[in-house]
Amino acid sequence: MESQLELLIKFSRDLDEKLFSEIRTKLKKEEYFISAIHSANRMYISLFGDKELSKYVLILIKKLSEQLKEHKLGIRDYYLTSCEITFACEYTGKVKIPVAKTVVCNGETCKMVFKDVEKEFLRDNLIERAVMLLEEKVSGERDRVIFESETKTIIEKNPSEEAENQGLLKKGIIKDENMYLPKGVKKIHRIKENLIKELEETFEAEEIYVPLAAPLNLIEDKSLIKYIPKEIFSEFLSKPIDTEMFYEAYYLTGKIPKIETRVAGWIFSEIPFAFYKAIENTIWNKQFFYSVNYLKLNMLFFTNERKYMDTRKELFNFFRKYFDDFGIRYSITSRKLAGMDFFKFRVFINKKWVTCVELLYSENYYTKPFGIKGKSGHVIINLENLFFLELIHTPEAIHKSPIDLNPKQENNEKFNPSPEQGTNKE
Repeated sequence: MESQLELLIKFSRDLDEKLFSEIRTKLKKEEYFISAIHSANRMYISLFGDKELSKYVLILIKKLSEQLKEHKLGIRDYYLTSCEITFACEYTGKVKIPVAKTVVCNGETCKMVFKDVEKEFLRDNLIERAVMLLEEKVSGERDRVIFESETKTIIEKNPSEEAENQGLLKKGIIKDENMYLPKGVKKIHRIKENLIKELEETFEAEEIYVPLAAPLNLIEDKSLIKYIPKEIFSEFLSKPIDTEMFYEAYYLTGKIPKIETRVAGWIFSEIPFAFYKAIENTIWNKQFFYSVNYLKLNMLFFTNERKYMDTRKELFNFFRKYFDDFGIRYSITSRKLAGMDFFKFRVFINKKWVTCVELLYSENYYTKPFGIKGKSGHVIINLENLFFLELIHTPEAIHKSPIDLNPKQENNEKFNPSPEQGTNKE
């Protein structure tokens, strides 16, 4: 990586040639200094280095402030008039990054150009985060397969079509969503209850209720920025600014009008920041919680630093055994998300890999901002994909499954109460 920038410093008074020469002499001793010129009370400093230099600029400003005290000269303001970041990259094309003037990748390098970067942004590491965001965008999929089962049993049926044929769900009512009918709901409920029973017995997990929507101010913390999943920003909850006008327009026309709305929160319970807020400034040794959100079963755990690695292994091995017992082809992938270890347990269904369980070991990245002493982790279990897995499971593997695939025959007749029900006959 290479970084080239121009730093503009505004002083409390004009610089004469003697003072400017003295400052420039001191700057020449700096590792990344290239050149400097001045005009009235302004100095333009060119810097070049083999890394991102935002933090270095802050250090340089602090040094200059101390050195100029003997001249009774202060720094009124400073900012980057321009900044160019270049790093090796195989991506070709233009990329949009909100704070960058331009971003161009030619197949060998990517160049980011910033203009007029204020000191507040430098202090908040804006350029560093922009570079990380660009690297994530152009690097593509980074999941690495760390395990694949020896069992090569492959399921080639289309699970959603099979479920629809059996009257378990209805497709097409809502885009990319299935409408589950009573028979399908019963099967999913059984899978969920069996899993909850195992989680309660193995981890002594306790149930919590997580609000459907969480307020945005829960994540307005600079220390959280790097660790907030981008999925949060695709699941906002908005409300009409004028609810009465909205209803009346609909009542009169029968159509949903275009109106002004406000963001009321986000709908993303996989990482329950509202619960983190509820237990802020507490100390944890080891505790598991779970919550249900439609077709997802989410688990959250807290533990102290000493027990954290053992807890990670315990969870990982629990799901290894869970999928081993199915006796079908599955794999585990791994990647880093802003320094956090992220694992996926995937099953090969209908010629593609389908994610059933996700593990995110968030260390203290979420606990620290809320004053919680301990580390945390998250488990996201996709009940819909486990339902599909059970539905089209091969007969050879059924006896190995940890899920009861042969429940008692359900009576599909309508319930007709009669006088005899609820009484004992001799």
